[in-house]
Amino acid sequence: MSQIPPLNQTRAMYAYESTSPEELSISEEAVLWVYSVEEDWLLVRIESGTKHLGFVPRTYCEPMDESAEVGIADAAEGEADVEAYRQQEAEAAQQREVTKRQRQMILKDKVETWSISEMDGKKKKKGTLGVGNGAVFFASDTDKVRQGVYIRKQTDLRR
Repeated sequence: MSQIPPLNQTRAMYAYESTSPEELSISEEAVLWVYSVEEDWLLVRIESGTKHLGFVPRTYCEPMDESAEVGIADAAEGEADVEAYRQQEAEAAQQREVTKRQRQMILKDKVETWSISEMDGKKKKKGTLGVGNGAVFFASDTDKVRQGVYIRKQTDLRR
């Protein structure tokens, strides 16, 4: 089985005592081979002979030189991710508001009807009075005629 090559080298700025079997105890100024970078931790092997790998806190290490620097996430990239998330949240909130307004318009435009009777001399007329959806209408059950007055906008009433 072949050995996985290290990513780079780093130096311990402080001594660290492991607190679990997965971690590695290191001394100050120890030279470490880095095999993996995982958020706040580095998977390393101490250069001085041991073949044991273990995790050490990333903040305890400094790069050996510029070319071997342990990469830290680019702040601009992080800001772009946060801004993209905020934009998505704003768009989702706007869509929820549009949906809410559409529901309100549907409820607002609901047609209400009432059965009514009218005496025309000795003759009784039955019908339905309806209001809503931009219209006021009367539909006669006796004459089978629908009469209506339609209103398009609030501004139409002022003319």
